[in-house]
Amino acid sequence: RGNATITYSIVTVGCGSDYNVKSITIDTTIDMSITGDTLLCSGATTLYTATETDGVWRSLDTPYATVDETTGFVTAIAQGNARIQYSKTNSCGSFMGSQTLHVLSAPALTLIAGARALCIGNTGTLHNTITGGTWTSSNPAAITVDSTTGVARSVAIGTANITYTASNYCGTSTTFDTMQSMAAPTARITSAASPCGGNSIRVSFAGTAGATIRLLLNSSYLYDTTLVSGSYNLTTPSVTSTLQYKLQSVSNAGCTVNIDTTTTIYPGLINWVGGHTGNETNWYDPANWSCGAIPTVNDDIFVSAPILNQPAITTGVAYVRSMTLESTATLSISSGAVLHIKGNIKSGGTIAGAGTAVIDGVTAKK
Repeated sequence: RGNATITYSIVTVGCGSDYNVKSITIDTTIDMSITGDTLLCSGATTLYTATETDGVWRSLDTPYATVDETTGFVTAIAQGNARIQYSKTNSCGSFMGSQTLHVLSAPALTLIAGARALCIGNTGTLHNTITGGTWTSSNPAAITVDSTTGVARSVAIGTANITYTASNYCGTSTTFDTMQSMAAPTARITSAASPCGGNSIRVSFAGTAGATIRLLLNSSYLYDTTLVSGSYNLTTPSVTSTLQYKLQSVSNAGCTVNIDTTTTIYPGLINWVGGHTGNETNWYDPANWSCGAIPTVNDDIFVSAPILNQPAITTGVAYVRSMTLESTATLSISSGAVLHIKGNIKSGGTIAGAGTAVIDGVTAKK
């Protein structure tokens, strides 16, 4: 490679001599080796060089990196791979070299995915699209978290900031979210009675304020509703056939608890309601009965298990035609008091106390 002068001369006898000169440049193929960083963080710069000068630089992937076409000064833009190319042309042709630059950024963490609340004793797994980081809890007395798996566990009532940290060649990033640890919600049926003569009746529920209860009617989903201020009242349609309401579950932000408590409403019965202020269990208070009247020898009565205030006959003589005690229901008869049952008694519950129950003239319990 270089310059050469070519001379051609001629000599004739008697006429002298002559010559001609031609300068030529000799080129070779070009070594287009490139030298420079192969890994940069976004925003960083570097200088690329080549074995040849006077060529042209360019980036084939400008969203990730740019290069000054003259100087070879490279700027990393965003995470990705950029092909940096250097080219030059001479009389032997065009020649080109390239190198791939890997551009990284500090981990671009997303919002933490997973439960924002847990009930005490429950667990939930937290996630981030960037894996391989570390999980920590600001309040492990309330919520712990496995540093590797992101499994959080509710330990006690309280809150904790759950932080996720990830690092790479270009730096460290963190993100966090607040988790709540709470007590499991509760719910129960507080009152339900069968109406008189095909009327409607109110079924009442109580439990954790703000919790959501799920109700079923005759084994089919009815609806979900909220225990506003800790209670909810449901009004049935006109009762012409047996209705069975089930409190299936109660839930809050942290968990769902299965309840599976039912109350059955029968048409045509006088039902014990109970709970009238000052006489909550008094058999002889008309307000404690669904029809607003004390049962007589012509009435069929029903005592439901979920009712909080179970009936008590503390004195005197009471009469019914028939009586059904639901499983776990209790009728108390005090010493000296008597209940006359003209017809049948169906009982999965308990008749308690030192008093007497007489079925169709036969003493059933003393």
